[in-house]
Amino acid sequence: MYGQPPPQVLPQALPTSALPVPVTLTPDTKEEDSEESGAPLPAKEPPESVNDPPESVKESEERHLSVLGAGDYGRALAGRAALCGWRVTLGSRRPTRVPALAEDADVTVVSTEKAAAAADLLVVCVPAHFYHSLPLDLLANKVVVDVSNGVSAEEVSQLANAERLQALAPTAKVVKAFNVVSAYALERGLQAGKQVMVAGESASARRRVAGLVSDLGFFPVDSGGLRAARRIETLPLQLFPAWRVPGLLCLLMFMLSYIYLLLSDQVCLTAEAGGPWTPEVFQPLLMVNINKALAMTAGTTLAATYLAGVVAAYLQLLRGTKYRRFPGWLDNWLRMRKQLGLLMLAMAAMHACMSAAVWSPRYLPLAYQPPTLIEAEVVVAENETETQQVAVFNRGMHWRGETFLSAGAVALSLLSVIGITSLPSVGASLSWREFMFVQSGLGWAALVAATAHALVLALTPQTLEVRCMAPPPLQVSLYLPVLTVLLKLPLLVPPVARHLSDIRGGHERRRAAVAPASPP
Repeated sequence: MYGQPPPQVLPQALPTSALPVPVTLTPDTKEEDSEESGAPLPAKEPPESVNDPPESVKESEERHLSVLGAGDYGRALAGRAALCGWRVTLGSRRPTRVPALAEDADVTVVSTEKAAAAADLLVVCVPAHFYHSLPLDLLANKVVVDVSNGVSAEEVSQLANAERLQALAPTAKVVKAFNVVSAYALERGLQAGKQVMVAGESASARRRVAGLVSDLGFFPVDSGGLRAARRIETLPLQLFPAWRVPGLLCLLMFMLSYIYLLLSDQVCLTAEAGGPWTPEVFQPLLMVNINKALAMTAGTTLAATYLAGVVAAYLQLLRGTKYRRFPGWLDNWLRMRKQLGLLMLAMAAMHACMSAAVWSPRYLPLAYQPPTLIEAEVVVAENETETQQVAVFNRGMHWRGETFLSAGAVALSLLSVIGITSLPSVGASLSWREFMFVQSGLGWAALVAATAHALVLALTPQTLEVRCMAPPPLQVSLYLPVLTVLLKLPLLVPPVARHLSDIRGGHERRRAAVAPASPP
């Protein structure tokens, strides 16, 4: 399964600072006893949160914004806010040199000091190492939005730029926001509805900044105190963190498969035949061996994707409960199934394309009828011929080749459907039962079809031939898929399946208490 994890997976706990904390305001009124007074309790108003700015922010407060910094980001943010109905003042060290904004964007360009004094909602759009040059005394008691990013995606323990700005202006209400939105997106109006994390110590300041985020067309997410800015500032700097380990594993499996094919199909085969060691021996390295290595890696990766859930099921049956956490290695394995599955789909698609390019009796004789051998006079040199046996291949495939091709086509089609449902937009339109049917039901059908695709060719005398005392590559590629399917079969037995379903539903198998021995 390479979509969402099944219910039995217990996710790792995230640090408190990394969890979005909704801000809720409760009126400071005491509830009267309705039973004694007989009067009904007044209807409670819904709590306010950062995603629902109070009425005072929406209507009564003046929508005036000052942007400090006239760089690309400052001008893009000022222009977007002006187009959304805000009165914007843009501050710059050199106001006369600021490039013109859009014609319909009403923005006043003044000095940085005048902009800081013009409004009580400020957005700082200058690099973090220039914070000391800001008019810090004018930031007192104002809402100051920091939009900068960190310098490294790994230094989460270091102070965030927003925290440094708060230290420089202790009386200001510093809020972290907008750092996940690019200047290009602001200027072009792209990424509407994108989540924008909002973090700050003041709840009222967070709500006001959330109103600005909503007006600009984005979705505000309350991330709690200013300490959360350490994580927020690293988000734009991350480079596929969830894909690193799966990608390295797939690359490692591909390299091992490629080396194994080289030793088996070129080195061992030529050595056993006694040579000759000509360049033609290594010509398949450029395409045929790559295609075979892709097939071996894709099959192994597909099996590993579903083997994780099988191992988790056996562990839950052994423990008799779902409330004990999985070991760290298994938990990480379960979490990377989506990435493993999508990488496998990419390799399977490449394998199908390359196979179509080399599909012929010459490259895959096992799928075709045996060739007809004829004797012919072959020209070997100028004015010199000799009689040789020439193989004339039959273009028709036998049952093994047709079954092999059909099973591969079915597997690739099912995997394509599963890959499409892994898209968030598609998965969100499915019910949980539909999603599980596609990811689990069709996924196991794809694994069986892919295993049959390779198994049809593997059970032939030619492919079972041992070279250099090592099993053939096609046989090696079937070890993990066959093992995964065999381990899944006992879990499908109705009593076992019902017991596993009860455990995942919350049932716990309790051990019988041992009665104390009676005294002699």
